[in-house]
Amino acid sequence: MTIMAGYALSRRELVGRNFILAAFVFTILFDAGLMPNFLPVKDLGMLNTRWALILPKAMSAWNVLISAKTR
Repeated sequence: MTIMAGYALSRRELVGRNFILAAFVFTILFDAGLMPNFLPVKDLGMLNTRWALILPKAMSAWNVLISAKTR
């Protein structure tokens, strides 16, 4: 998921590219903390599973930003 978003954002002809990149940077700078990460995991029933560690980090804003800027 990170690679697909990074590839799309690396294209200069993408409409709204700067706004989307600014939104990703905003989420990196102002991280919400532990509770907003815990609540979806709990609601999806993934407590005490490996998926609770894998899925929330599958779409990391930092990785999207790095893959969009390396192109």
